[in-house]
Amino acid sequence: MDKTFTLTISPDYVKNWTEQDAIREFIQNWIDQRNQEPEAGSAIKSSKGCLIIDNNFSVLQRQTLLLGGGTKTDDTGAIGGFGEGYKIALLVLTRLGFKVSIANYGLGELWEPQISYSHEYGTDVLKITCRQLQHGKNLQKGVSVIITKNSYDFDLIMHNIYLEKRDFTVIAQNDRYGQILDKSEAGRIYIGGLYISTSSELLYGYNFNPGILEIGRDRNITDTFQIRYKAPYIFQHTSDEFIDQMYDDLKSGAKDFDYMEKYNLPENLVTKIKDEFAHKQVISTQSDKQILEDNNIKVKNPIVVPKVIRNLIWEQPVSSKASAIKQKSTLDLLREFLEDEEDNLTERQIEKLNYIINRKQ
Repeated sequence: MDKTFTLTISPDYVKNWTEQDAIREFIQNWIDQRNQEPEAGSAIKSSKGCLIIDNNFSVLQRQTLLLGGGTKTDDTGAIGGFGEGYKIALLVLTRLGFKVSIANYGLGELWEPQISYSHEYGTDVLKITCRQLQHGKNLQKGVSVIITKNSYDFDLIMHNIYLEKRDFTVIAQNDRYGQILDKSEAGRIYIGGLYISTSSELLYGYNFNPGILEIGRDRNITDTFQIRYKAPYIFQHTSDEFIDQMYDDLKSGAKDFDYMEKYNLPENLVTKIKDEFAHKQVISTQSDKQILEDNNIKVKNPIVVPKVIRNLIWEQPVSSKASAIKQKSTLDLLREFLEDEEDNLTERQIEKLNYIINRKQ
């Protein structure tokens, strides 16, 4: 017997979502399921007019139709976590004229969404009709999401949102944090291989592991601070063939390296920096001139370099009789950080930093 569930979601909810946003939710669930069951043999098939997403050996319980009724809210290894993604995806795709069917073989049911009038609420809402599948339950087949629309190019949308469908080169990899991608992916940010957003500030592409970045409810990243802050941990594992390119970009002041520290630099890059700058005066800000003078070093025609290069060179004695240049204190560095990033921090983070900076030692 058919059963229809009414979801209290207005058809106008997330008006700005496109079909790409909605399909991305299903791909996200598929990636998370594949990570949990790598031997299940799940697959995605895309073509003109049809997209099929198979999650073998999985079951979509009816309780997941409740907002917040998902199973990933405490799973730090999952890309998602709000428990509402696929319901919103069903709403958006239905609103945009796509036909969506969920063959929930584990329950022996076919789920079909529609937007229709609710007498109880006096407006249109999203409804899910559950019908019995003719051949009953089959846990091995799991769950299949079938999305169709005449002449729609699902291959193209998969290319836009799923990294495995694209041509790219990994230039650096860290098992904990993720991958840095070559400049063909410039500014594109992925989590677990799923496209999140693009930043015009960045020269490289990034594929972070799930749980490394905080993403918004709309699956976006509003600023690049957390990317720039964590990227150095991956850059320190840059492949030798890309060291020269990385060095040129570092010296040019690329924002990808804003938070690079000397301990993150690959060893062969440290050698390059020392070879070029060891016997030269380097500064990164005008106030550095005063620091040099305070260290009894006469300043003449200094070279402006990024902070990480300055820090590395300054820790080296400038002559056999000299000591390393006394650099800024931790408190000074914290003040600089707060000044540079205040717009990207929350009020609580700003308060905490100010407390640390101003407390009595």
